[in-house]
Amino acid sequence: SAGRRFPERAERGRPHRRWRRVAAKPKSSSRGLSRRGGSLPVTLFLLILSLAASAVHFLARPHVVSWLLTVIWFDLLDSAAHKSGVKRDNRLYWLPGIMVLWVNLHGGFVLGFGLLAVYLIGGGIEYYARREERAERKEWLRHLGGVAGLSFAASFLNPYGYQLHLHVYRYLSDRFLIDRISEFLSPDFHGAAQQCFAVLILITIVALASARRMPSPTRLLVVLFAAYGGFYATRNLPTSSLLITLVIAPVISDTLVEAGRNTNVTSWLRGLFSRAHSFSERVGKLELKLQGHLWLVLVFVLGLWACAHQGRIGSTQFINAYFDAKRFPVEAAEVIAQRGIREPVFSLDYWGGYLIYRLYPQTKVVVDDRHDFYGDQFIKDYLRVVLAQPGWNEVLEKLHVEWALVPAESPLATLLRLTPGWESSYEDQTAVLFHRRSAA
Repeated sequence: SAGRRFPERAERGRPHRRWRRVAAKPKSSSRGLSRRGGSLPVTLFLLILSLAASAVHFLARPHVVSWLLTVIWFDLLDSAAHKSGVKRDNRLYWLPGIMVLWVNLHGGFVLGFGLLAVYLIGGGIEYYARREERAERKEWLRHLGGVAGLSFAASFLNPYGYQLHLHVYRYLSDRFLIDRISEFLSPDFHGAAQQCFAVLILITIVALASARRMPSPTRLLVVLFAAYGGFYATRNLPTSSLLITLVIAPVISDTLVEAGRNTNVTSWLRGLFSRAHSFSERVGKLELKLQGHLWLVLVFVLGLWACAHQGRIGSTQFINAYFDAKRFPVEAAEVIAQRGIREPVFSLDYWGGYLIYRLYPQTKVVVDDRHDFYGDQFIKDYLRVVLAQPGWNEVLEKLHVEWALVPAESPLATLLRLTPGWESSYEDQTAVLFHRRSAA
């Protein structure tokens, strides 16, 4: 299908910056889980699983910062929602400030409003379900509603004002693009990252089924919201995995503590659960003494070690500062740079990002993977070319394309070889660079 022609965006340059941002998430997540009662073994296991699921989208773009802001946003919301007493949690007033930062960094700011809606709905359910707490719930809903309004107003503090909201809405409601861009399609569970998410969902089901104390309605809604988002689109797997982990880790930890005290459980299992709980408490006390910096220091040391050993920890390659020449036109880009080609180059959308990174400003591209900037008609024309459909050459003429860089084994490469007026200027196992001959 045409959707398969929109591969995962794969710009992986500047890995050290990306890993510093990724490294911040385990620290924020683990501290939040510790406060909610998540034991260390359970927390580590689920965080590793969620980060493995996030690997489907480990790319050097601002959305990695969006993951961190999602964790912080959830932590502030959830802590305030489950605070005992009627006293307001003034930390919620950080949310409008975070929204100003978020809306200027990445379109994922809409997730913040999704979580606000979840907590408003959850608060409404708890208001009607718990009559003895109605006064407290009413005050919470009023407080949260005010903060939500301030956050919404804060989202307009960007260079484009309301036009940004219109752009995001039009993009996300454009069925032609959404149904064809692979990261917006439902996950393909043949991949390792997607399978990690499936395992996380199965663990969640078992954890909720065996829990002696069910999470609050609001937290259950967060799990449903995250699970739906993960199943709906591949790009949601990272944030969905992190949100599910933040809710489920304390539930599993409580269940294991109860199992360690249950005489009906086999003695060796009780001993295992008890030792794990004791170890978790000791490490938790140590982390508090270190003011929560233990995980950041650990990740920093591992990252520093990997950088000093060409990205390897032991025999495993964790960081790679180079582009895979089998997936990207690395050698062809070098040829373009050496020949000083100035005309825009037509290529695959996800190669376009690499070519911009490698060749800008000397050489520009006809298209890259920022599909929302091009519009439906342009993307339809692009697909006609890359799928080698009738009229492909007319599209290239309309766009005044003089250079085309295409995969070596693609149907388009075959057609360009057979079409008068086009000649191969460079070729390797990954890509072929074609040039349109001038008319005699």
